[in-house]
Amino acid sequence: MTPAPSSVTQSPVPSRPRRVNPAEREAMIREAAYYLAEKHNFDPRFDQENWLEATREIDALLAERGQI
Repeated sequence: MTPAPSSVTQSPVPSRPRRVNPAEREAMIREAAYYLAEKHNFDPRFDQENWLEATREIDALLAERGQI
């Protein structure tokens, strides 16, 4: 006798997120820093602060996603 089909379907095992390579990470940081600079009206006094904040934001996002 064949068992009755289960009404519960199994979803595929989720794959691991693709790791972001250093060039992609830098491009993401550059874009985030641009938007932060825009908020500061592109005042060069904020350049380093914008870059560091963008780096923290992107690294936190990638870590949350398991991509670094």
